[in-house]
Amino acid sequence: MYFIAAALVLLILLLAAILFRLPLVSDCFPLSAARRRLGYWRLCDAMAIVGVWFFLPGFLFPLCDRLPKPPAIEKMSQILDESSSLDSGELARLSREHPLTQVFVLARRVEHGGWLIVSSLLVGCLLVPVTEEFVFRIVLQRTLVSLLSPPQRWARLSAIVFSALLFAGIHVRGTGPIRPETFTRMATALLTSGPLGAVLTLAFGWLWLRPLRRRGADILFRPDLDLRLIGRGLLAGAGAFLLFLPALRLMEIGLNRLFPNVVTDPIPLFFFALFLGILADRSGRLAPSVGMHISLNCFSFFLLAARSCV
Repeated sequence: MYFIAAALVLLILLLAAILFRLPLVSDCFPLSAARRRLGYWRLCDAMAIVGVWFFLPGFLFPLCDRLPKPPAIEKMSQILDESSSLDSGELARLSREHPLTQVFVLARRVEHGGWLIVSSLLVGCLLVPVTEEFVFRIVLQRTLVSLLSPPQRWARLSAIVFSALLFAGIHVRGTGPIRPETFTRMATALLTSGPLGAVLTLAFGWLWLRPLRRRGADILFRPDLDLRLIGRGLLAGAGAFLLFLPALRLMEIGLNRLFPNVVTDPIPLFFFALFLGILADRSGRLAPSVGMHISLNCFSFFLLAARSCV
């Protein structure tokens, strides 16, 4: 599913880049030839960064998979393999959770699993929100908005909806049984090649976009170099999350009751991504959407920990 979503994203961007070059399509946009060429290369820039983000962890995984497996992960796999360790209801609930939360729950049952809990918290609550907001808000949404000058309202709305659909699409997952050998490889990837790929993607994307910023391209938001602005933006995002939280929770509870055997996360996440896109577009900065995204992931881990302690 992951690589299918990656191929779909790159295919859509490639088709957009090709269509943007065709006279029949480009004549519909009130842009000069130079502006159309700039838009074409911006789409190519977005394809390069998104491609690295999707495929780099897959290339790094064979290297990380050769490393010795931590004993805690092996013990977690043994728990899944022993039918007496988890009852059927608990196993069914666990299969509906995100892979990172599966690591979080099972790590609480093994000795020396504290570092796995800390690692999953750092990856899920810090690294993932920053990377995803960089890719979806700056690389995708802002690239699509910057194709038109001045950007029309319909173009901005289309970019927000398109980015939100892709964001919801990459969170689609099944509810099949968790196999111990599959869990071992998945946990290893999430805690090794996944974070390493995310850090390298952020570094690659920033270095790739810096020349465009020097030439005056508006592919990037206004840079948040002031720590006070970053702090205010993160707090503003956390406050926006508190306003959005009641509607999000009501939607999640209602969908889970209507479809108890289906993972319905992509539907509320689509509306959440819409809110993130509007927040980033209106503020012109990335920190508020990152703060809102971090707040959601932290709240999800806190809710999961509270449920597992009951």
